[in-house]
Amino acid sequence: MAVFLKNISFHGILLDALFESDSLAKQEVVRLVNEGIKSGAVQPLPATVFTETQVEQAFRFIGSGKHIGKVVLKIRNEEPQKMVAPTTKVVTAIPRTYMNPEKVYILVGGLGGFGLELANWLILRGATKIVLTSRSGIRTGYQCLCIRRWREMGINVVVSTADCAKGKGASQLITEASQLGTVGGIFNLAAVLRDAFIENLTEADFKTVCLPKIDATKNLDVSSRTHCPELDYFVVFSSISCGRGNVGQSNYGLANSAMERICEARQSVGLPGAAIQWGAIGDVGLILETMGDNDTVVGGTLPQRMSSCLATMDNLLQQPHPVLASMVLAEKRQGASDSGNQVGLLEAVANILGIKDLKTVSAQLTLADLGMDSLMGAEIKQTLERNFDLVLSAQEIRTLTFGRLSELGNCGSEPVTTSTVIDSNGTATPPAQDSTQIQFENVPELMPSEVIVRIPSRAVADTKSTPIFIVHPIEGVVSALHSLAAELPIPIWGLQCTKDAPLTSIPDLAKYYIKVIVPS
Repeated sequence: MAVFLKNISFHGILLDALFESDSLAKQEVVRLVNEGIKSGAVQPLPATVFTETQVEQAFRFIGSGKHIGKVVLKIRNEEPQKMVAPTTKVVTAIPRTYMNPEKVYILVGGLGGFGLELANWLILRGATKIVLTSRSGIRTGYQCLCIRRWREMGINVVVSTADCAKGKGASQLITEASQLGTVGGIFNLAAVLRDAFIENLTEADFKTVCLPKIDATKNLDVSSRTHCPELDYFVVFSSISCGRGNVGQSNYGLANSAMERICEARQSVGLPGAAIQWGAIGDVGLILETMGDNDTVVGGTLPQRMSSCLATMDNLLQQPHPVLASMVLAEKRQGASDSGNQVGLLEAVANILGIKDLKTVSAQLTLADLGMDSLMGAEIKQTLERNFDLVLSAQEIRTLTFGRLSELGNCGSEPVTTSTVIDSNGTATPPAQDSTQIQFENVPELMPSEVIVRIPSRAVADTKSTPIFIVHPIEGVVSALHSLAAELPIPIWGLQCTKDAPLTSIPDLAKYYIKVIVPS
Protein backbone atom coordinates (compact mmCIF):
# COMPACT_ATOMS: atom_id res chain seq x y z
CA MET A 1 0.00 0.00 0.00
CA ALA A 2 3.05 2.27 -0.06
CA VAL A 3 2.00 3.54 -3.47
CA PHE A 4 -0.80 5.54 -1.83
CA LEU A 5 1.80 7.54 0.12
CA LYS A 6 3.12 9.09 -3.12
CA ASN A 7 0.19 11.51 -3.39
CA ILE A 8 -1.42 9.40 -6.14
CA SER A 9 -5.19 9.07 -6.41
CA PHE A 10 -6.96 6.09 -8.00
CA HIS A 11 -10.40 6.26 -9.63
CA GLY A 12 -12.37 3.22 -10.76
CA ILE A 13 -14.73 3.49 -13.71
CA LEU A 14 -17.45 0.94 -14.41
CA LEU A 15 -17.49 1.11 -18.20
CA ASP A 16 -20.45 -1.23 -18.50
CA ALA A 17 -22.51 1.31 -16.53
CA LEU A 18 -21.65 3.97 -19.13
CA PHE A 19 -22.41 1.98 -22.27
CA GLU A 20 -26.13 2.76 -22.34
CA SER A 21 -25.86 6.13 -20.63
CA ASP A 22 -26.09 9.56 -22.25
CA SER A 23 -24.75 11.36 -19.23
CA LEU A 24 -22.09 14.05 -19.25
CA ALA A 25 -19.86 11.69 -17.29
CA LYS A 26 -19.73 9.34 -20.28
CA GLN A 27 -18.71 12.16 -22.61
CA GLU A 28 -16.05 13.28 -20.17
CA VAL A 29 -14.61 9.75 -19.87
CA VAL A 30 -14.48 9.42 -23.67
CA ARG A 31 -12.71 12.79 -23.97
CA LEU A 32 -10.15 11.93 -21.31
CA VAL A 33 -9.39 8.52 -22.82
CA ASN A 34 -8.94 9.98 -26.32
CA GLU A 35 -6.64 12.68 -25.03
CA GLY A 36 -4.75 10.15 -22.93
CA ILE A 37 -4.15 7.91 -25.94
CA LYS A 38 -2.83 10.84 -27.98
CA SER A 39 -0.55 12.05 -25.20
CA GLY A 40 0.64 8.59 -24.25
CA ALA A 41 -0.81 8.75 -20.74
CA VAL A 42 -3.19 5.87 -21.54
CA GLN A 43 -1.17 2.79 -22.37
CA PRO A 44 -2.50 -0.52 -23.74
CA LEU A 45 -2.30 -3.59 -21.56
CA PRO A 46 0.81 -5.71 -22.15
CA ALA A 47 0.04 -8.45 -24.65
CA THR A 48 1.67 -11.63 -25.89
CA VAL A 49 0.86 -12.09 -29.57
CA PHE A 50 0.49 -15.42 -31.38
CA THR A 51 -0.35 -16.00 -35.04
CA GLU A 52 -3.54 -17.70 -36.20
CA THR A 53 -1.60 -20.95 -36.66
CA GLN A 54 -0.44 -20.98 -33.02
CA VAL A 55 -3.79 -21.41 -31.27
CA GLU A 56 -2.65 -24.50 -29.35
CA GLN A 57 0.53 -22.78 -28.14
CA ALA A 58 -1.52 -19.77 -27.05
CA PHE A 59 -3.85 -21.88 -24.91
CA ARG A 60 -0.92 -23.75 -23.41
CA PHE A 61 0.72 -20.41 -22.59
CA ILE A 62 -2.44 -19.31 -20.80
CA GLY A 63 -2.61 -22.64 -18.96
CA SER A 64 0.92 -22.24 -17.67
CA GLY A 65 -0.19 -19.23 -15.60
CA LYS A 66 2.96 -17.27 -16.47
CA HIS A 67 1.45 -14.63 -18.73
CA ILE A 68 1.00 -10.96 -17.83
CA GLY A 69 -1.72 -8.94 -19.54
CA LYS A 70 -3.57 -10.31 -22.53
CA VAL A 71 -2.89 -13.21 -24.89
CA VAL A 72 -3.83 -12.15 -28.41
CA LEU A 73 -4.21 -14.01 -31.72
CA LYS A 74 -3.06 -11.94 -34.71
CA ILE A 75 -5.26 -12.66 -37.71
CA ARG A 76 -3.99 -9.93 -40.07
CA ASN A 77 -1.67 -6.90 -40.07
CA GLU A 78 -3.05 -3.55 -39.00
CA GLU A 79 -4.13 -1.32 -41.88
CA PRO A 80 -2.87 2.28 -41.56
CA GLN A 81 -5.67 3.62 -43.78
CA LYS A 82 -8.98 4.58 -42.21
CA MET A 83 -10.99 3.41 -45.21
CA VAL A 84 -9.96 -0.07 -46.34
CA ALA A 85 -11.69 -2.31 -48.87
CA PRO A 86 -12.61 -5.64 -47.22
CA THR A 87 -10.44 -8.59 -48.19
CA THR A 88 -10.96 -12.28 -47.61
CA LYS A 89 -8.67 -13.80 -45.00
CA VAL A 90 -8.41 -17.59 -45.13
CA VAL A 91 -7.45 -19.24 -41.86
CA THR A 92 -6.53 -22.92 -41.73
CA ALA A 93 -8.86 -24.81 -39.39
CA ILE A 94 -9.87 -28.37 -38.58
CA PRO A 95 -13.22 -29.09 -40.28
CA ARG A 96 -16.20 -30.20 -38.26
CA THR A 97 -19.42 -31.64 -39.63
CA TYR A 98 -22.80 -30.40 -38.44
CA MET A 99 -26.30 -31.51 -39.39
CA ASN A 100 -29.24 -29.23 -40.08
CA PRO A 101 -31.91 -29.82 -37.39
CA GLU A 102 -34.63 -28.91 -39.90
CA LYS A 103 -33.59 -31.56 -42.43
CA VAL A 104 -34.17 -35.33 -42.53
CA TYR A 105 -31.36 -37.89 -42.69
CA ILE A 106 -31.95 -41.35 -44.17
CA LEU A 107 -29.85 -44.32 -43.07
CA VAL A 108 -30.32 -47.39 -45.28
CA GLY A 109 -29.38 -50.38 -43.14
CA GLY A 110 -29.50 -48.05 -40.15
CA LEU A 111 -30.56 -50.72 -37.66
CA GLY A 112 -27.22 -52.52 -37.89
CA GLY A 113 -24.38 -52.02 -35.44
CA PHE A 114 -22.63 -49.26 -37.40
CA GLY A 115 -25.98 -47.76 -38.39
CA LEU A 116 -27.10 -47.20 -34.80
CA GLU A 117 -23.74 -45.66 -33.92
CA LEU A 118 -23.88 -43.39 -36.97
CA ALA A 119 -27.44 -42.34 -36.16
CA ASN A 120 -26.38 -41.40 -32.63
CA TRP A 121 -23.44 -39.43 -34.05
CA LEU A 122 -25.73 -37.55 -36.44
CA ILE A 123 -27.99 -36.68 -33.51
CA LEU A 124 -25.02 -35.40 -31.51
CA ARG A 125 -24.14 -33.21 -34.50
CA GLY A 126 -27.56 -31.60 -34.61
CA ALA A 127 -29.90 -33.94 -36.50
CA THR A 128 -33.43 -34.14 -35.08
CA LYS A 129 -35.15 -36.16 -37.82
CA ILE A 130 -33.83 -39.64 -38.60
CA VAL A 131 -35.25 -42.33 -40.90
CA LEU A 132 -33.81 -45.82 -40.38
CA THR A 133 -34.50 -48.54 -42.93
CA SER A 134 -34.33 -52.28 -42.58
CA ARG A 135 -36.31 -54.86 -44.49
CA SER A 136 -36.79 -56.90 -41.32
CA GLY A 137 -37.58 -53.96 -39.02
CA ILE A 138 -36.70 -53.89 -35.32
CA ARG A 139 -35.51 -57.32 -34.18
CA THR A 140 -33.39 -56.86 -31.06
CA GLY A 141 -33.87 -55.28 -27.67
CA TYR A 142 -30.87 -53.02 -28.21
CA GLN A 143 -32.39 -51.54 -31.35
CA CYS A 144 -35.60 -50.86 -29.45
CA LEU A 145 -33.65 -49.32 -26.57
CA CYS A 146 -31.73 -46.92 -28.83
CA ILE A 147 -34.87 -45.74 -30.62
CA ARG A 148 -36.77 -45.28 -27.35
CA ARG A 149 -33.95 -43.20 -25.86
CA TRP A 150 -33.73 -40.99 -28.94
CA ARG A 151 -37.47 -40.38 -28.89
CA GLU A 152 -37.27 -39.49 -25.20
CA MET A 153 -34.68 -36.86 -26.22
CA GLY A 154 -37.22 -35.35 -28.62
CA ILE A 155 -35.72 -36.86 -31.77
CA ASN A 156 -38.20 -37.80 -34.48
CA VAL A 157 -37.15 -41.35 -35.42
CA VAL A 158 -39.00 -43.30 -38.11
CA VAL A 159 -38.31 -46.95 -38.97
CA SER A 160 -39.13 -47.87 -42.56
CA THR A 161 -39.21 -51.32 -44.14
CA ALA A 162 -39.11 -49.99 -47.71
CA ASP A 163 -36.88 -52.08 -49.98
CA CYS A 164 -34.50 -49.66 -51.71
CA ALA A 165 -33.28 -52.43 -54.00
CA LYS A 166 -36.50 -51.81 -55.93
CA GLY A 167 -37.27 -48.53 -57.64
CA LYS A 168 -40.69 -48.21 -55.99
CA GLY A 169 -39.16 -48.92 -52.59
CA ALA A 170 -36.58 -46.14 -52.97
CA SER A 171 -39.26 -43.67 -54.07
CA GLN A 172 -41.47 -44.74 -51.17
CA LEU A 173 -38.61 -44.22 -48.70
CA ILE A 174 -37.80 -40.71 -49.90
CA THR A 175 -41.51 -39.83 -49.97
CA GLU A 176 -41.90 -40.98 -46.35
CA ALA A 177 -38.84 -38.98 -45.33
CA SER A 178 -40.02 -35.87 -47.19
CA GLN A 179 -43.16 -35.82 -45.05
CA LEU A 180 -40.93 -35.02 -42.04
CA GLY A 181 -39.04 -32.23 -43.83
CA THR A 182 -36.45 -31.57 -46.49
CA VAL A 183 -34.10 -34.52 -47.00
CA GLY A 184 -30.57 -33.42 -46.12
CA GLY A 185 -28.60 -36.66 -46.26
CA ILE A 186 -28.74 -40.25 -47.51
CA PHE A 187 -26.36 -42.85 -46.07
CA ASN A 188 -26.27 -46.39 -47.49
CA LEU A 189 -24.74 -48.77 -44.92
CA ALA A 190 -26.48 -51.93 -46.11
CA ALA A 191 -24.31 -54.97 -46.77
CA VAL A 192 -24.68 -58.73 -47.28
CA LEU A 193 -21.69 -61.10 -47.39
CA ARG A 194 -21.45 -64.25 -49.51
CA ASP A 195 -17.71 -64.93 -49.39
CA ALA A 196 -16.15 -67.74 -51.41
CA PHE A 197 -13.39 -68.31 -53.95
CA ILE A 198 -14.42 -66.96 -57.32
CA GLU A 199 -14.73 -70.41 -58.90
CA ASN A 200 -17.25 -71.33 -56.18
CA LEU A 201 -19.37 -68.20 -56.47
CA THR A 202 -22.74 -68.56 -58.18
CA GLU A 203 -24.94 -66.05 -59.94
CA ALA A 204 -27.19 -66.02 -56.88
CA ASP A 205 -24.22 -65.08 -54.67
CA PHE A 206 -23.48 -62.07 -56.86
CA LYS A 207 -27.14 -60.97 -56.95
CA THR A 208 -27.55 -61.30 -53.17
CA VAL A 209 -24.50 -59.11 -52.50
CA CYS A 210 -25.26 -56.56 -55.23
CA LEU A 211 -28.91 -55.91 -54.35
CA PRO A 212 -28.35 -53.77 -51.20
CA LYS A 213 -25.29 -52.13 -52.74
CA ILE A 214 -25.62 -51.52 -56.49
CA ASP A 215 -29.40 -51.66 -56.94
CA ALA A 216 -30.22 -49.70 -53.79
CA THR A 217 -27.62 -46.99 -54.47
CA LYS A 218 -28.70 -46.64 -58.10
CA ASN A 219 -32.37 -46.31 -57.14
CA LEU A 220 -31.60 -43.81 -54.38
CA ASP A 221 -29.50 -41.81 -56.84
CA VAL A 222 -32.33 -41.60 -59.36
CA SER A 223 -35.01 -40.74 -56.79
CA SER A 224 -32.89 -38.19 -54.93
CA ARG A 225 -32.13 -36.23 -58.10
CA THR A 226 -35.85 -35.60 -58.49
CA HIS A 227 -37.14 -35.32 -54.91
CA CYS A 228 -34.11 -34.04 -52.93
CA PRO A 229 -32.96 -30.73 -54.43
CA GLU A 230 -31.34 -29.60 -51.14
CA LEU A 231 -29.39 -32.80 -50.46
CA ASP A 232 -26.14 -32.13 -48.57
CA TYR A 233 -24.78 -35.67 -48.22
CA PHE A 234 -25.03 -38.76 -50.39
CA VAL A 235 -22.71 -41.24 -48.68
CA VAL A 236 -22.24 -44.95 -49.33
CA PHE A 237 -20.10 -47.28 -47.26
CA SER A 238 -17.66 -49.15 -49.48
CA SER A 239 -14.90 -51.54 -48.42
CA ILE A 240 -11.16 -51.77 -48.60
CA SER A 241 -11.73 -55.11 -50.34
CA CYS A 242 -12.74 -53.02 -53.36
CA GLY A 243 -9.81 -50.62 -53.33
CA ARG A 244 -7.11 -53.13 -52.28
CA GLY A 245 -8.74 -56.50 -52.92
CA ASN A 246 -9.40 -59.40 -50.57
CA VAL A 247 -9.43 -63.13 -51.24
CA GLY A 248 -12.94 -64.57 -51.43
CA GLN A 249 -14.76 -61.25 -51.84
CA SER A 250 -14.92 -60.78 -55.60
CA ASN A 251 -18.68 -60.21 -55.49
CA TYR A 252 -18.41 -57.81 -52.56
CA GLY A 253 -15.64 -55.86 -54.28
CA LEU A 254 -17.71 -55.62 -57.47
CA ALA A 255 -20.72 -54.26 -55.59
CA ASN A 256 -18.67 -51.64 -53.77
CA SER A 257 -16.85 -50.61 -56.95
CA ALA A 258 -20.15 -49.97 -58.71
CA MET A 259 -21.29 -47.74 -55.83
CA GLU A 260 -18.08 -45.73 -56.10
CA ARG A 261 -18.67 -45.16 -59.80
CA ILE A 262 -22.17 -43.83 -59.02
CA CYS A 263 -20.68 -41.35 -56.53
CA GLU A 264 -18.11 -40.24 -59.10
CA ALA A 265 -20.88 -39.69 -61.64
CA ARG A 266 -22.85 -37.61 -59.13
CA GLN A 267 -19.88 -35.39 -58.33
CA SER A 268 -19.14 -34.88 -62.02
CA VAL A 269 -22.50 -33.10 -62.40
CA GLY A 270 -22.20 -31.09 -59.19
CA LEU A 271 -24.24 -33.34 -56.89
CA PRO A 272 -23.03 -34.56 -53.48
CA GLY A 273 -21.55 -38.04 -53.49
CA ALA A 274 -18.94 -39.83 -51.40
CA ALA A 275 -17.94 -43.48 -51.06
CA ILE A 276 -15.90 -44.38 -47.98
CA GLN A 277 -13.72 -47.49 -48.21
CA TRP A 278 -13.67 -48.86 -44.67
CA GLY A 279 -11.32 -51.52 -43.47
CA ALA A 280 -12.51 -53.92 -40.81
CA ILE A 281 -14.84 -52.24 -38.31
CA GLY A 282 -14.41 -52.99 -34.61
CA ASP A 283 -16.81 -53.01 -31.65
CA VAL A 284 -19.93 -53.58 -33.81
CA GLY A 285 -20.90 -54.85 -37.24
CA LEU A 286 -20.26 -57.85 -39.47
CA ILE A 287 -16.62 -58.49 -38.50
CA LEU A 288 -17.36 -58.67 -34.80
CA GLU A 289 -20.41 -60.88 -35.36
CA THR A 290 -18.82 -63.33 -37.79
CA MET A 291 -15.05 -63.37 -37.37
CA GLY A 292 -14.08 -62.74 -33.76
CA ASP A 293 -12.99 -59.67 -31.83
CA ASN A 294 -11.19 -56.35 -32.17
CA ASP A 295 -7.82 -58.08 -32.65
CA THR A 296 -8.86 -60.11 -35.71
CA VAL A 297 -6.67 -59.35 -38.75
CA VAL A 298 -8.79 -59.06 -41.91
CA GLY A 299 -7.04 -58.48 -45.21
CA GLY A 300 -3.99 -57.00 -43.52
CA THR A 301 -6.04 -54.58 -41.43
CA LEU A 302 -7.12 -54.52 -37.81
CA PRO A 303 -10.68 -53.56 -36.86
CA GLN A 304 -10.97 -49.79 -36.56
CA ARG A 305 -12.62 -48.87 -33.28
CA MET A 306 -15.98 -47.16 -33.53
CA SER A 307 -14.81 -43.94 -31.85
CA SER A 308 -12.06 -43.69 -34.48
CA CYS A 309 -14.52 -44.33 -37.32
CA LEU A 310 -16.84 -41.54 -36.20
CA ALA A 311 -13.93 -39.13 -35.69
CA THR A 312 -12.75 -39.99 -39.21
CA MET A 313 -16.24 -39.41 -40.60
CA ASP A 314 -16.04 -35.86 -39.27
CA ASN A 315 -13.09 -35.22 -41.57
CA LEU A 316 -14.11 -37.34 -44.56
CA LEU A 317 -17.51 -35.67 -44.99
CA GLN A 318 -15.69 -32.36 -45.57
CA GLN A 319 -13.50 -33.71 -48.38
CA PRO A 320 -14.26 -32.89 -52.05
CA HIS A 321 -13.20 -36.31 -53.36
CA PRO A 322 -15.75 -38.97 -54.41
CA VAL A 323 -13.79 -41.98 -53.08
CA LEU A 324 -12.19 -41.93 -49.64
CA ALA A 325 -10.62 -44.59 -47.43
CA SER A 326 -9.96 -45.27 -43.75
CA MET A 327 -8.23 -48.33 -42.27
CA VAL A 328 -5.84 -49.50 -39.56
CA LEU A 329 -2.93 -51.45 -41.03
CA ALA A 330 -2.03 -54.48 -38.93
CA GLU A 331 1.64 -54.35 -39.96
CA LYS A 332 2.12 -50.82 -38.66
CA ARG A 333 0.64 -51.55 -35.28
CA GLN A 334 2.54 -54.78 -34.77
CA GLY A 335 5.81 -53.35 -36.10
CA ALA A 336 6.05 -50.46 -33.67
CA SER A 337 9.17 -50.74 -31.55
CA ASP A 338 9.12 -50.54 -27.80
CA SER A 339 11.72 -47.76 -27.82
CA GLY A 340 9.61 -45.71 -30.18
CA ASN A 341 6.61 -46.24 -27.92
CA GLN A 342 8.63 -45.15 -24.90
CA VAL A 343 9.93 -41.97 -26.55
CA GLY A 344 6.46 -41.15 -27.79
CA LEU A 345 4.92 -41.63 -24.35
CA LEU A 346 7.42 -39.40 -22.54
CA GLU A 347 7.39 -36.72 -25.22
CA ALA A 348 3.59 -36.66 -25.38
CA VAL A 349 3.23 -36.05 -21.64
CA ALA A 350 6.10 -33.54 -21.60
CA ASN A 351 4.52 -31.60 -24.48
CA ILE A 352 1.22 -31.34 -22.60
CA LEU A 353 3.02 -30.05 -19.49
CA GLY A 354 5.02 -27.55 -21.56
CA ILE A 355 8.37 -29.18 -20.76
CA LYS A 356 10.84 -28.73 -23.63
CA ASP A 357 13.81 -30.67 -22.23
CA LEU A 358 13.18 -33.82 -20.18
CA LYS A 359 16.78 -33.77 -18.95
CA THR A 360 15.98 -30.76 -16.78
CA VAL A 361 13.20 -32.62 -14.92
CA SER A 362 13.72 -35.02 -12.04
CA ALA A 363 12.37 -38.50 -12.78
CA GLN A 364 11.02 -38.69 -9.20
CA LEU A 365 8.78 -35.62 -9.31
CA THR A 366 5.10 -36.36 -9.78
CA LEU A 367 3.10 -34.72 -12.54
CA ALA A 368 1.20 -32.76 -9.90
CA ASP A 369 4.50 -31.38 -8.56
CA LEU A 370 5.40 -30.32 -12.11
CA GLY A 371 2.37 -28.02 -12.30
CA MET A 372 -0.25 -30.26 -13.90
CA ASP A 373 -3.74 -28.75 -13.60
CA SER A 374 -7.11 -30.37 -14.22
CA LEU A 375 -7.16 -29.52 -17.94
CA MET A 376 -3.69 -30.96 -18.45
CA GLY A 377 -4.70 -34.05 -16.48
CA ALA A 378 -7.73 -34.62 -18.71
CA GLU A 379 -5.59 -34.25 -21.84
CA ILE A 380 -2.93 -36.64 -20.47
CA LYS A 381 -5.62 -39.19 -19.58
CA GLN A 382 -7.09 -39.00 -23.08
CA THR A 383 -3.65 -39.28 -24.71
CA LEU A 384 -2.65 -42.32 -22.65
CA GLU A 385 -5.90 -44.13 -23.44
CA ARG A 386 -6.06 -43.25 -27.13
CA ASN A 387 -2.42 -43.62 -28.15
CA PHE A 388 -0.88 -46.03 -25.64
CA ASP A 389 -3.77 -48.20 -24.32
CA LEU A 390 -3.04 -47.06 -20.74
CA VAL A 391 -6.14 -46.54 -18.62
CA LEU A 392 -5.49 -44.59 -15.41
CA SER A 393 -7.70 -42.66 -13.02
CA ALA A 394 -7.21 -38.94 -12.41
CA GLN A 395 -5.61 -39.59 -9.01
CA GLU A 396 -3.21 -42.16 -10.48
CA ILE A 397 -2.16 -39.69 -13.16
CA ARG A 398 -1.40 -37.05 -10.52
CA THR A 399 1.01 -39.45 -8.78
CA LEU A 400 2.78 -40.53 -11.97
CA THR A 401 6.44 -39.68 -12.44
CA PHE A 402 8.52 -39.62 -15.61
CA GLY A 403 10.44 -42.56 -14.19
CA ARG A 404 7.24 -44.56 -13.95
CA LEU A 405 6.18 -43.39 -17.42
CA SER A 406 9.48 -44.70 -18.77
CA GLU A 407 8.73 -48.11 -17.23
CA LEU A 408 5.24 -48.11 -18.73
CA GLY A 409 6.74 -47.28 -22.12
CA ASN A 410 9.05 -50.29 -21.87
CA CYS A 411 6.17 -52.66 -21.12
CA GLY A 412 3.58 -51.06 -23.37
CA SER A 413 2.17 -54.48 -24.25
CA GLU A 414 0.86 -54.75 -20.69
CA PRO A 415 -1.48 -51.82 -20.25
CA VAL A 416 -2.21 -50.56 -16.77
CA THR A 417 -5.88 -50.42 -15.92
CA THR A 418 -7.71 -48.48 -13.29
CA SER A 419 -7.49 -51.46 -10.96
CA THR A 420 -3.72 -50.91 -10.70
CA VAL A 421 -2.74 -48.83 -7.68
CA ILE A 422 0.20 -46.44 -8.07
CA ASP A 423 1.67 -45.23 -4.79
CA SER A 424 3.46 -41.95 -4.10
CA ASN A 425 6.75 -43.45 -5.27
CA GLY A 426 5.31 -44.23 -8.69
CA THR A 427 5.24 -47.99 -8.04
CA ALA A 428 2.30 -49.93 -9.44
CA THR A 429 0.86 -52.68 -7.27
CA PRO A 430 -2.13 -54.90 -7.99
CA PRO A 431 -5.15 -54.47 -5.73
CA ALA A 432 -5.40 -56.78 -2.76
CA GLN A 433 -7.99 -59.51 -3.03
CA ASP A 434 -10.50 -58.51 -0.40
CA SER A 435 -13.03 -60.87 1.10
CA THR A 436 -15.65 -58.12 1.01
CA GLN A 437 -15.62 -57.94 -2.79
CA ILE A 438 -19.02 -58.84 -4.17
CA GLN A 439 -19.01 -62.01 -6.23
CA PHE A 440 -21.62 -62.77 -8.88
CA GLU A 441 -20.49 -66.27 -9.74
CA ASN A 442 -22.94 -68.14 -7.50
CA VAL A 443 -26.23 -66.57 -8.48
CA PRO A 444 -28.84 -69.22 -7.58
CA GLU A 445 -31.39 -68.26 -10.25
CA LEU A 446 -31.37 -66.21 -13.42
CA MET A 447 -35.06 -65.26 -13.32
CA PRO A 448 -36.39 -64.95 -9.75
CA SER A 449 -39.89 -66.14 -8.99
CA GLU A 450 -40.52 -63.92 -5.94
CA VAL A 451 -40.60 -60.14 -6.10
CA ILE A 452 -39.91 -59.52 -2.40
CA VAL A 453 -37.76 -61.80 -0.24
CA ARG A 454 -36.39 -61.59 3.31
CA ILE A 455 -32.59 -61.32 3.46
CA PRO A 456 -30.94 -62.73 6.61
CA SER A 457 -29.57 -59.97 8.85
CA ARG A 458 -28.52 -59.41 12.47
CA ALA A 459 -31.99 -58.19 13.43
CA VAL A 460 -33.56 -59.74 16.54
CA ALA A 461 -36.63 -61.82 15.80
CA ASP A 462 -39.05 -59.70 17.87
CA THR A 463 -37.51 -56.36 16.95
CA LYS A 464 -39.78 -53.51 15.97
CA SER A 465 -37.17 -51.69 13.92
CA THR A 466 -38.22 -50.11 10.65
CA PRO A 467 -37.22 -52.49 7.85
CA ILE A 468 -35.09 -51.51 4.86
CA PHE A 469 -36.05 -52.49 1.32
CA ILE A 470 -33.09 -52.92 -1.05
CA VAL A 471 -33.58 -52.90 -4.82
CA HIS A 472 -31.70 -55.56 -6.75
CA PRO A 473 -28.47 -54.78 -8.66
CA ILE A 474 -28.29 -55.07 -12.44
CA GLU A 475 -28.60 -58.87 -12.58
CA GLY A 476 -32.10 -58.65 -11.07
CA VAL A 477 -31.58 -60.79 -7.94
CA VAL A 478 -30.43 -59.87 -4.42
CA SER A 479 -28.14 -62.82 -3.70
CA ALA A 480 -25.07 -60.58 -4.04
CA LEU A 481 -26.35 -58.40 -1.17
CA HIS A 482 -26.45 -61.13 1.48
CA SER A 483 -23.02 -60.21 2.86
CA LEU A 484 -24.14 -56.59 3.25
CA ALA A 485 -27.41 -57.50 4.97
CA ALA A 486 -25.60 -59.85 7.37
CA GLU A 487 -23.86 -56.83 8.94
CA LEU A 488 -27.01 -54.77 9.54
CA PRO A 489 -29.00 -55.04 12.85
CA ILE A 490 -32.36 -54.29 11.21
CA PRO A 491 -34.80 -56.29 9.08
CA ILE A 492 -33.80 -56.35 5.41
CA TRP A 493 -36.08 -57.13 2.48
CA GLY A 494 -34.90 -57.47 -1.09
CA LEU A 495 -36.81 -56.51 -4.25
CA GLN A 496 -36.15 -58.73 -7.27
CA CYS A 497 -36.92 -58.29 -10.96
CA THR A 498 -39.36 -61.01 -11.97
CA LYS A 499 -40.82 -61.61 -15.41
CA ASP A 500 -43.88 -59.53 -14.45
CA ALA A 501 -41.83 -56.42 -13.66
CA PRO A 502 -42.31 -53.60 -16.21
CA LEU A 503 -39.02 -52.67 -17.90
CA THR A 504 -40.29 -49.76 -19.98
CA SER A 505 -38.83 -47.11 -17.67
CA ILE A 506 -37.36 -46.60 -14.20
CA PRO A 507 -40.46 -44.72 -12.89
CA ASP A 508 -42.74 -47.59 -13.99
CA LEU A 509 -40.49 -50.14 -12.27
CA ALA A 510 -40.43 -48.01 -9.10
CA LYS A 511 -44.24 -47.80 -9.04
CA TYR A 512 -44.43 -51.57 -9.40
CA TYR A 513 -42.11 -52.15 -6.43
CA ILE A 514 -43.95 -49.61 -4.27
CA LYS A 515 -47.22 -51.39 -5.01
CA VAL A 516 -45.63 -54.67 -3.89
CA ILE A 517 -44.33 -53.11 -0.65
CA VAL A 518 -47.55 -51.22 0.16
CA PRO A 519 -50.43 -53.12 -1.46
CA SER A 520 -53.57 -51.03 -1.97
